[in-house]
Amino acid sequence: MACPGQAEWETMPALSRCRRLLQVTGVWYRAGVMHCLSFLRNRALRPLPRGLSVAVAAMAFLAAAVLAASGPATAAPGGQLKVLLKGYWACEAMGDATAPPKPQPQNSFDVIADSSYRTAQGEAGSYLLLGETMTMTSGPFRGRSYILVGQGILHPVDAAGQRSTDRCVRQRSASAIGDDTGGES
Repeated sequence: MACPGQAEWETMPALSRCRRLLQVTGVWYRAGVMHCLSFLRNRALRPLPRGLSVAVAAMAFLAAAVLAASGPATAAPGGQLKVLLKGYWACEAMGDATAPPKPQPQNSFDVIADSSYRTAQGEAGSYLLLGETMTMTSGPFRGRSYILVGQGILHPVDAAGQRSTDRCVRQRSASAIGDDTGGES
């Protein structure tokens, strides 16, 4: 949506001008913000009553500041807000040189859209990943915490906050477990 033309602007009632300004500022980006703010300063705000002009200018400035600010979403003090890679996360008790890992299907889950997960029984929940710490916030695994290592390994955290030797490893699908190709097709 572009800035309204001067003729269009001058024929609008004051309240409509404010609504139009809010509609326009909601979709502006960096380059368009400076042009529209200049337009508002030079032409559009003059016909408005002084108190309303200041309020509209303040709203435009705030909208421009919000849109101009770029960077990852952060949540204080937990760190950068992230999401897990979608797919099946197979949980297992780590093995050693003499024994392979022991699958724990009761702890495995599928990561789906919108910071959500689904268990093998079809129950769903949500999670929150801040920095490298992931917490299940709802559903059957509510309260469980994990530490993300790289992009594809989660280690459960015990009640004392210590990383356990168990792990959940991202697979392409549940059928990839035990497949020597690692789920590659």
